[in-house]
Amino acid sequence: MPVDNAPQQMELEERCQKIATQGFQIQVKYSEIDFETMPTEDADALKYLDDLWINDCVTQLPGEKIFEIAKKAEQDYYSGE
Repeated sequence: MPVDNAPQQMELEERCQKIATQGFQIQVKYSEIDFETMPTEDADALKYLDDLWINDCVTQLPGEKIFEIAKKAEQDYYSGE
């Protein structure tokens, strides 16, 4: 009998949404992402979030869900949420 993994899937999607939102908030501060010229705190945070995004989200969620999460992070930012 298959195990319902919907709760874990929702938790992962929520976690990935938070990662995307935090990463996007850092990215919009800079016209170009250059870790050599960015403040160390932002560069380190963005590297950490990128690692989480790749390892926790991109590898475990379908492409269309990844795109949806990234688009929502952008829309939420520009709508002020």
